[in-house]
Amino acid sequence: MTAFDLSLPDSEPDDRYRRRIGLLIGGALGLAYGVFSQLGNRLLAPGVPLYQPPLGAWLNTLVFTLGGAALGLLVAWPRSGMKGVFLMAAAGAAGIVLLSLATARGLSESFALRLVSAITLALPFWGMLVPIFAAVRWVIGHQEEAHRDGQNWRGRLLWPGVLIALVAVVGYTSIYPARGRETLRVANAMLSEAVASGATPDALAQVDGFEDHLREPYRLAWEGTNISRYRIARPSENFDFHSAVVARYSSGWNLVCIYVAEDKPPLCRGFNALPR
Repeated sequence: MTAFDLSLPDSEPDDRYRRRIGLLIGGALGLAYGVFSQLGNRLLAPGVPLYQPPLGAWLNTLVFTLGGAALGLLVAWPRSGMKGVFLMAAAGAAGIVLLSLATARGLSESFALRLVSAITLALPFWGMLVPIFAAVRWVIGHQEEAHRDGQNWRGRLLWPGVLIALVAVVGYTSIYPARGRETLRVANAMLSEAVASGATPDALAQVDGFEDHLREPYRLAWEGTNISRYRIARPSENFDFHSAVVARYSSGWNLVCIYVAEDKPPLCRGFNALPR
């Protein structure tokens, strides 16, 4: 009597589908991060011209989307999940190095020093990225298996949705706090009024060079830490809550204003080059 083998044949990995879904999930993760980190401040502080290096909000969002898609494809490319995870983590660390170099000021003057500093920064990030990318690879692998099993696409949305939500939360943490957005609005109102009226505000009357740059386009950034590097004398009142608004003008000139309290005018100083 012939014995019948009732076991199911092993299904072959679907490399093309895995790579397509990796590209799609990676792009969705990059888009989620870009939208929340780059466009969140614009939505919450409408009308304020924000400084968002290196390319501005929209192009930064596009770069995050394309970068996420590339990393998703990279982690999905090998059949071995371990190889994909370490390949993606290495690429992510390299991206951190390149971004650090691209946003650094005075790059040509100290390239070697900045390169070493960027690599030193990237190494611990590489270790942190491995478990994160392992989760991405697991979700991609789960999608591939569900596709081979013929599972309905609606039943496969949970884990990609969880990943996208987590990345969106990470992106949201880079948004300015409420007091920062309010300070930016106040500073922009002061500068906009100066442009409209042609008159120098009292807080800027003693700032050398402001009148020469009054009508130039500018971009604003808020800083809540490390503002002592601007060496602007400030009172001890409310010291832990002092913050700075940095206006970067199209000519390269910079205006820094320290805000001590909401009901007091800022303490401002002009810079041809911002101190680090």
